[in-house]
Amino acid sequence: MLKAIRWCFMGLCLAFASARAVPTLLVDGITGKLLGADGVDVGGTLYDVRFVDGTCIAVFSGCDGALDFTFQTPVLAHQASTALLASVFLDVASGNFDTDPGLTLGCGPGGVVCQVNTPFDGLSPNSLLVDVASNGSVEANDLSPGAITTDRFGDTALSPTRSWALWIPHVDGAVPEPGTIAILGAGLLALGMTRRRRILIPACFQ
Repeated sequence: MLKAIRWCFMGLCLAFASARAVPTLLVDGITGKLLGADGVDVGGTLYDVRFVDGTCIAVFSGCDGALDFTFQTPVLAHQASTALLASVFLDVASGNFDTDPGLTLGCGPGGVVCQVNTPFDGLSPNSLLVDVASNGSVEANDLSPGAITTDRFGDTALSPTRSWALWIPHVDGAVPEPGTIAILGAGLLALGMTRRRRILIPACFQ
């Protein structure tokens, strides 16, 4: 019986800890557009993302070097795009952000696809490397093809199918919330007390 209780308690602790990994979607209450999300897990670290229109130069402080971007390697940029597809572009109560790509800020209504670019390196004076999260009205269009080259001067505001992903570290970063620490600590304490009780009870009858 004690063993079953212990496993149930551990399961609850893990459930509370994993629940923190679910991003908070930010939706415009008037237009219904998806503005971004807070707490997106990218490679084990939490980030906030905002979808922004404009030129790379305007959005990313000149867009002329890797230091202008949160992710500076193709691996991390690809993880960011994959995280968008897996945990942000979803059909939820606040909007069908998976099957209606036009609901993503920067992409036009009725579109078949929305390509959200995460830049990670300025390739040359005129071009840069980005990783794309391509969210489509058909599931086959939901993909991240990896690094591609795009124009530093291109304005996504002029395209109904393109937007930028502006990433910043989440305020909590990779550090667990105090509530999560307390829950896990309580679980470990309960396990220790259960083990001690098993040892002490037989001793009382000797």
